[in-house]
Amino acid sequence: MINEDFKLIFQKIDAYNYLKITTKYQSTHKATPEQANQILCELKKWFALCAANPGKKYHIGSHVDDMWHVFILFTKDYSEFCDKCIGFFLHHEPNISEETTPTNENNDELFNDYEKHFLVKPPTTIWPRYHAMPGEGGNPRPCHCIYMPR
Repeated sequence: MINEDFKLIFQKIDAYNYLKITTKYQSTHKATPEQANQILCELKKWFALCAANPGKKYHIGSHVDDMWHVFILFTKDYSEFCDKCIGFFLHHEPNISEETTPTNENNDELFNDYEKHFLVKPPTTIWPRYHAMPGEGGNPRPCHCIYMPR
């Protein structure tokens, strides 16, 4: 069963109007509306995990990271979203060194918490493991969220 507090967090995040973000994502990344909505759904889940667990650094990569980058470009909207939906500003912190590149073990916490809260495994087509085997995709330098109270 999904924790009621977590459910409320997700409902608040889910209710936000993301039309500008999905429209810009579609044009920038040559995505269909269906693809953009599927990725947006996963971004919302990632936001909810970050909001519910502010002390954790969940790594993000692939298409979800790309959509987060698009959202961040709308700085006023993103700041308002963080205040109203997450409860704190969710900073972007890209990895800049090979020495800090996450491994699969770094991502286990994200995948475990995802499954715990959403009762399913994250879709591998959207959430690839980072140091994936040849042909499996993956993002060698994902970003992660940082909790910074205002």
